[in-house]
Amino acid sequence: MFQAVIASLVTVLVLSVFWFAVSLARRRNDVADIGWATYFIAVAVVGYVLSPVPGVVDLRVVPLVLVTVWGIRLSSHIAARHARSPEDPRYLAWRNVWGNGWYFYVRSYLQVFLLQSLLALVIAAPLVLAMAYGLPDALLPWVVSGAVIWISGFLCESVADSQLKAFLAAPENRGHVMQSGRS
Repeated sequence: MFQAVIASLVTVLVLSVFWFAVSLARRRNDVADIGWATYFIAVAVVGYVLSPVPGVVDLRVVPLVLVTVWGIRLSSHIAARHARSPEDPRYLAWRNVWGNGWYFYVRSYLQVFLLQSLLALVIAAPLVLAMAYGLPDALLPWVVSGAVIWISGFLCESVADSQLKAFLAAPENRGHVMQSGRS
């Protein structure tokens, strides 16, 4: 297990440097939002690869696939949204306060990218453990139940994002807050 924790820590640290470099190249710190889900995908993949589990059926494939599908959908959704908009005002406000010198670079990496990567690792701790130790066959009913819950959550998240996109695209909604779902 120690190997899985260390590998996961190294993985998120490398990704935090990668996303920080992307933010510098693109001159916008909100790429951290695109990177958020990639931490979970990477931890799942690294844990799966580094900790092979003997047996015919490896139930770890289920969370690996579900986390990967969720992460790809979320990151691509946010990337598409970023492609047509300026930097998120929250990050822009920090940029204005932190200035343009060395302080900006240090503060940006520590507060945005490193902090995010460490939070992702804490949140992904059950995933790290599942990948390191495996999921016994006796947990199959729980894995199936979890997958059913995941599917409903994934569908709700996808529909909500689609509805919000449609709401924001309508000129009459400019400056308003969406308060109900629309198709």
